[in-house]
Amino acid sequence: MVCALPRTVEGCTCAQLTLCSVLPSVEAIFVARAEVLESKGGNQRTRLHITEVFKGTMARTIEVRATGLGGSCDYQFTHDAVHLVYASRDRAGRWKVSSCSRTATADHARDDLAALAALREKPARAGLLAGTLDPARVRTYCDGTRRRE
Repeated sequence: MVCALPRTVEGCTCAQLTLCSVLPSVEAIFVARAEVLESKGGNQRTRLHITEVFKGTMARTIEVRATGLGGSCDYQFTHDAVHLVYASRDRAGRWKVSSCSRTATADHARDDLAALAALREKPARAGLLAGTLDPARVRTYCDGTRRRE
């Protein structure tokens, strides 16, 4: 007789978040080059050299720590790569970046970068489509307005 018991596996499960849903929930959105200072045992310490800010106020260089990579929702940065970063501070005031936040390397975040640039250039006129078009062809924008086509 063979007995097998399921092993508990912990990990991060993320909902597919839209740019509109993430905008109000993060403290900062910026573009930065990642300098991975230390990466061992599932932990990573990264210095981010910020080159462009879309939301928030911070120093031009900040440090973030990720713990339990592979089992937590902390984002793992790629050394020397440019990232679009969605960040918030924890209770102690340290910057945290979640893998569920839409943070990605810049080459994988082209649509977000274009949308954020449009919002910055023309905030009163720019809008992002959230959801799908209903049969009446009404668009819902990030600011909550709805417009018929």
